[in-house]
Amino acid sequence: LVNVTYAQSELDLESLDLEKLVEAYNQNLEKVPEFVKNIFGNERINFYIDGELFVGLAGEGGKIVEYKKGGIDKPTMNVYTTGDTIDQLIDGDKTLLEAVKDKSVSYQGVGLVNKIKFGIIKIFQGIFLRK
Repeated sequence: LVNVTYAQSELDLESLDLEKLVEAYNQNLEKVPEFVKNIFGNERINFYIDGELFVGLAGEGGKIVEYKKGGIDKPTMNVYTTGDTIDQLIDGDKTLLEAVKDKSVSYQGVGLVNKIKFGIIKIFQGIFLRK
């Protein structure tokens, strides 16, 4: 994702300014890797951080058009990660591609059609993201 600098050494998820993050992401959409826009760009995604549902995002054409702390209704996929990984992504110590590759960020489809769709994507991901 787009790097947004916070003046704190450890990320406090509760005090994150989602509006600022979404705005920064949407303003820097051209910097977002194509694979992110292609896979996640038109989905309704609930993000789990350290096992807790944190935020839901809805995308259209790669742009975030809806967000809500605590998740969104009718998600098409779930994304799982840790606070440490979020810190690394925000600090620029790790890219999203690296996080997906090392499985510190994982995702799965919600519902049968999306499970099949993202299962196929994971097969191709495994082929193209090999070390």
